Amino acid sequence: MARTYLIGRTYPITTAFTDKAGSPIEVTAVTFKVLDSNKVQIGTTVDVDAYRVSPGVYTYNYTFTDNAPFVAIKWEADAGAIHQYGSDRCDLVWYETDINDITTLTLTVGTDTYVTLAETETALSKEFNNKAWDDSSDTDKIKAILQATKNIDSLKLQGIKLNLTQSLEFPRFYPDCTHSYPYNIQPISGVPDKVKLAVYQEVLAVINNISNPAANARLALQQQGVTRIVAGDAEESYDGSGKSKDQLLSPSARTLMRQYISHMTRISRQRYGR
Repeated sequence: MARTYLIGRTYPITTAFTDKAGSPIEVTAVTFKVLDSNKVQIGTTVDVDAYRVSPGVYTYNYTFTDNAPFVAIKWEADAGAIHQYGSDRCDLVWYETDINDITTLTLTVGTDTYVTLAETETALSKEFNNKAWDDSSDTDKIKAILQATKNIDSLKLQGIKLNLTQSLEFPRFYPDCTHSYPYNIQPISGVPDKVKLAVYQEVLAVINNISNPAANARLALQQQGVTRIVAGDAEESYDGSGKSKDQLLSPSARTLMRQYISHMTRISRQRYGR
């Protein structure tokens, strides 16, 4: 599946060399090549051994030049006596300001987001680690808000949608079974402030994750189905579906959403004699 990149912009391109089981393997002599639509190499071969992020994982920041409509990224490496390579197609488009046929992303509160871009700008202006957000384009900010909303809605939440036809998970209705809800939440007619605050924190985590090569590499591994990464004494595991087991990238967002997450109650049965 091709990814779309803007001509003239620099992107972190990540690859992972894995064995048949999907586990990362150490490689050497790693190179990065760019080919045009006729499979002719563009520019020179780049030695990217120094761009190792973790075992078998490499990230290289590449600036796409005017070779539309698409190019191919080709990685090559040696793993012992085995020569491996990977290739990805990249569709290229002009800057948003130079073309008219790029679809403008929008946010619709209640349909695909809980918050507006302006509300998010105000909330994140107070955050200390907001440089990546400030440096991002409005398009990337909107993408981050959409992704953060999806992350929030992917949680296993208590109750049911207030209206079964609504697009988002909030507002919610909680049936009258108070004892199964440890936080004793009342039925919600609107979107709680804590949910909005969680979205802001998750947006910031999404933006920082993308702008961080190491974090971006981990995300790429998850999307490829890698379930476990070990680097020295550190270990990280995923559920194999492309999401971290914690589901939310932001610890602050997880804390804010804790009271809305479903808590399984174990029910035991006993059989009595007649």
